[in-house]
Amino acid sequence: DTTKLIPKDVPLDSLVIIGLETNKFGKWVAEGRSFSRLAVDAKDEASVEKALEHVCNTCAQVMEEVKKEVGGGKVVCIVQECAELPAYTNGLRKRFDLPVYDTLTAINFVKMGRGFGGHSGFMM
Repeated sequence: DTTKLIPKDVPLDSLVIIGLETNKFGKWVAEGRSFSRLAVDAKDEASVEKALEHVCNTCAQVMEEVKKEVGGGKVVCIVQECAELPAYTNGLRKRFDLPVYDTLTAINFVKMGRGFGGHSGFMM
């Protein structure tokens, strides 16, 4: 339900949601393959390098589609919701020079709230 996740003042047509389930990476995840191996050690084609390649290529393809929109759309960040994807966050950041948010950045954001001292912004 988008009304619970997206603020009301954000136009829904400004968001592009893509799924990786149709590319090789998504199929490998569905098959339960391991991405903890480099290509040199992989027993099949599902290596870390190939997984990153498929994730990056899918993002690049969507970014090209966004640029072709009327008025020349622009991607300003990438938000990943899958627990499989944080391993590829830095690769995406480096390739596209964009902020990339994933489950680890969300966890770190929540943890920050516990790290502040006993001071408060309220004055009595």
